[in-house]
Amino acid sequence: MFNQEEKRIIDQLKNLNQIQPDFDYLESFGRVLKTKVNLEKSFAPQPKFVWFKFIKTGLAAVFSFIFIFGLSWGMVLAIQQVSPGTIFYPVKLAGEKLQLEISKNDPKSRAELRIKFANNRLTEIKILEENNALDEEKLKQALEGYNSEINAIQQELLQIVDYENGETLDYLLALESKLEEINSSLQGLASEVKQYQSFIQANDLSKFIQEVASLKILDYEIQNQVFGQDEKKLQRLVEFLSRLKNKQEALALQFSQNLSLELETQSVEISDSGELNVSPAPGQEQEFYQQLLEIKAGLDKISSQFSSVDSDENLLKLLQALNNYEVQLAKIEQLLLR
Repeated sequence: MFNQEEKRIIDQLKNLNQIQPDFDYLESFGRVLKTKVNLEKSFAPQPKFVWFKFIKTGLAAVFSFIFIFGLSWGMVLAIQQVSPGTIFYPVKLAGEKLQLEISKNDPKSRAELRIKFANNRLTEIKILEENNALDEEKLKQALEGYNSEINAIQQELLQIVDYENGETLDYLLALESKLEEINSSLQGLASEVKQYQSFIQANDLSKFIQEVASLKILDYEIQNQVFGQDEKKLQRLVEFLSRLKNKQEALALQFSQNLSLELETQSVEISDSGELNVSPAPGQEQEFYQQLLEIKAGLDKISSQFSSVDSDENLLKLLQALNNYEVQLAKIEQLLLR
């Protein structure tokens, strides 16, 4: 049977049929795609010898710093507290690049490092706030660094394919929790920070990567037919179902608009035998629109079935059905983009 929290989530599911498409979410997703494209342009892979030279230079700077000033390793760790605009900030970034290079064959470790470094960027912003040294340029530098780390987590997640390893699910659940924590830290920044476009991009991207981690967990659960031992399995399904409904509604609206334009250019004549002749003949738009209506009916049916599910086995069946609808929607979306 379900506990009180799970019953609350099921009540949300019952109300999904009345929820209108969240176009703010879709607009946010559009901003995420634009941000990711810009990030990939800005942080395009460099030849290995360039990265090696960069890391080598960074290490040389670190050791030169120790040699000249005679600092202990404990003091070197204090470099982690430096912020954008200071002389040792490039040294700090070089150290982070080195850690990533050492873990280049371990996507799990790299993903955790990315989260750690993204959190470093938020800490830097807070330090600047406390010292009244925050300006638009430093904030932009820190948030762009945050975005590049968060964006890279998606690539690390895609490389995690050892789904037969039971530890992978525990790792993904822990990673999801860390992403929630860092997003909470992002929301805790000062109100004046949230007015900048860089913050809006960071906020959208953080939510997107959280969804990616959630979908990775769902993917694991589908393939292994087992749920993680946490309290969020129903919440993840609710969010998954809600996203599919948003996508279905948005695609249906687009196809509806296309059909309206198509009908405006069509003429209808009655033949001698009484049959309707439409010129030009209706294209595939109507067929796909009908498929979208069928998908909507299927999603609505799943919404109503959650309240009667009494076992993980039946819940997994609903999850598999949602996954099938996601595949169908992805195919229709590709056709729309042609």
